[in-house]
Amino acid sequence: MRYPVIADSKRKGEWAESCFISEAIKRGWEVFTEHGDSSSYDVIISKGNLMRTIQVKSTFVVREKRSVWTVSRTRKKTPYQSGLDFFALYCHNTGVWIMVTPEEIAGRKTYTILHKNKNKNNNWHELEDSKNCTTVS
Repeated sequence: MRYPVIADSKRKGEWAESCFISEAIKRGWEVFTEHGDSSSYDVIISKGNLMRTIQVKSTFVVREKRSVWTVSRTRKKTPYQSGLDFFALYCHNTGVWIMVTPEEIAGRKTYTILHKNKNKNNNWHELEDSKNCTTVS
């Protein structure tokens, strides 16, 4: 699927968040959004007694069959603080979502994945794994 070119990086992020919300709803999650943009997460999703805080990132950058995301905050490139369960990484060119824990990011400024690494592609099921979940009673 082809999408229009979005020049402004803030708009790209807003577009990716909208895509994430749409996909999460299709997959049966309830979605709650933050007012403003000062938290370490963009979206909270819940399903049953599971709850997740999600930071959505998108990339329009594909280099030599790999996608690259900036996974640090702001132009200062500082890491995200605690309170984040998952990064939801979206590749504009492939249409693939990749769910990654903050531990997998491990303080990096960028995150790269090869397109041939199919194990991570569209791994939404990891959001429902109870070892990775905040449980709400």
